[in-house]
This record gives sequence, structure tokens and C-alpha cells, in this order.
Amino acid sequence: MSQTMVQNAICFVRNGAVYANSRDVAAFFEKRHDHVLRDVRAIKHEMRINSLENKDGPKIGDISEAWFIASTYTDGSGRRQDQFDMTRDGFTLLAMGFTGAKALAFKIRYIQRFNEMEAALRAGTHQQHNPTSQDDEHP
Repeated sequence: MSQTMVQNAICFVRNGAVYANSRDVAAFFEKRHDHVLRDVRAIKHEMRINSLENKDGPKIGDISEAWFIASTYTDGSGRRQDQFDMTRDGFTLLAMGFTGAKALAFKIRYIQRFNEMEAALRAGTHQQHNPTSQDDEHP
């Protein structure tokens, strides 16, 4: 399994896909890791409930498993601890629920970027979608 880390970043690339680890997210947003785990589990639970209530809709519970990948790590005391690797969508869903200065800055940058993309689309400066583009392979 190939893994590339970018120093001072909360995202990493593994097998061509971009992820954020729950421990890195906790450190970046100055949150306790157990609180981040609690929030991820709450999101996964709500997604499962939503799937059960909307039997004709998309299987959101299945999406939660793809967006939030459970794993473990060994802490400094040699104990196995839970963690999650999150796709961009999982990370964004989680971070949008955070509060605090860093979370607010993230949300504002996200909105600004969305507005920039909308302006580019309205101005007709966007590129046509190419269904064979390699960009489709990445989250």
C-alpha cells in the first residue's frame, strides 16, 4: 500500500485516493480525538437511520462506510485505539459541523471556493466534462 504524506497537512494519499485521518483532524481543529470519534460515529448513525427511513432513496448507510473507514492505531502505552480515515466528502461533512475559529475559517474558504466556481461557470470559463478524464478516479 503506497502512502504519501504532506508535511503540516491533514490529508494524505493512499493508492491514489485522498483521505484525512481523524487524529490529524482533531489536532488541526484543536479538538479532542475522542470527540471527533464521537462526532463521526454520530454521523454514521444518522446516515444509517436515514437509509432505513428512505428505502426508495440512495443507500446512505453504504455511503457512510465508504466515507468513514474505521481502523486502529497503537497509542504510546501500547493499546489499540480507534480512528477513522475519511474521504474528502466524509471530512467535509464532519468539518461542517465543527465550531470554533479554525472551523469557521474552513467553512468560509469552502463557500468562497464554491462561489469562485459558480462565477467561472456563469462566465463560461469552465472546461467541458470529459467522461474519460483521469480526474474521475479521485475523490
